[in-house]
Amino acid sequence: MKFKIEDIPITEDFRRTNDSPYCRTEQAVRVDSPSAFQVCARRVTVSSPAFPASMSKVIRFSESQYAIPNSENIRLRTAAYYRHWEESDAGGIGDSEEATLRRNTDLATFQQETGQTPITGAHHVQTTLTYRSECWILCASIAPASLTGMNSMRVSVCPGYDAATLIADPSRFAKQLGIDFGNALRPSDLERPGDVWWELLPQLFVDHGPVVYTESPSDVIERLPRESWGLVTPFVKRTHFSGQKEYRFVISIGGSGDPKERSLDLTITEQLRALTHLVE
Repeated sequence: MKFKIEDIPITEDFRRTNDSPYCRTEQAVRVDSPSAFQVCARRVTVSSPAFPASMSKVIRFSESQYAIPNSENIRLRTAAYYRHWEESDAGGIGDSEEATLRRNTDLATFQQETGQTPITGAHHVQTTLTYRSECWILCASIAPASLTGMNSMRVSVCPGYDAATLIADPSRFAKQLGIDFGNALRPSDLERPGDVWWELLPQLFVDHGPVVYTESPSDVIERLPRESWGLVTPFVKRTHFSGQKEYRFVISIGGSGDPKERSLDLTITEQLRALTHLVE
């Protein structure tokens, strides 16, 4: 099916609405399909507010039949999928704190932040607040510079996988992933779809960038502006997972509606497939 795709001018006003010191829009399009929607592909750099001109290439390890150049579908997982992983964690797949910020504070601060009047003695009552970012995640890794390094990473991180798919331009890939996702998504895929998101302002964000590893994710996240917390949380993980050298594509919806199921199979279009190739 053919449909019209128009670039959205990335003006200063646009950047003030969608960007932050740690997130920069690289591609924005309007898709005129039966379910018209917008896609914003944004690059995220949690560790530094600087955005280098060039990006690292990205590698995705998998079984050969599930590699993007070979497969009919690509399976997107939600943050909840990784939080509720129940099988052996030998491969480092499950993470009970996936896309989660646990913040220690006192009751008075919490009440002030939520517009309440602090009760007497509330400063002495400690509490832990948990924030979760619900989203779809496509995991990959930063590609090593050499084939030897790539094979070494595959053996150490994904010993059961026999295929490596190279994504040479993560920004173009993120945009096309958003276009394909938006064309496939239906309100029934969302926990609380509502008419507002689907009919008035359907907007998808595909944020992509390297994962930052730290002993204390909350320390990293809380140093950033509060309005950035939901955006960066999926890109900060504990040091336990650092061997994966992950690069992520995180899809979220600019309106109401969380993922209803923990997995979503997306048909791989020829446009998306053309942005990848197998490393022999």
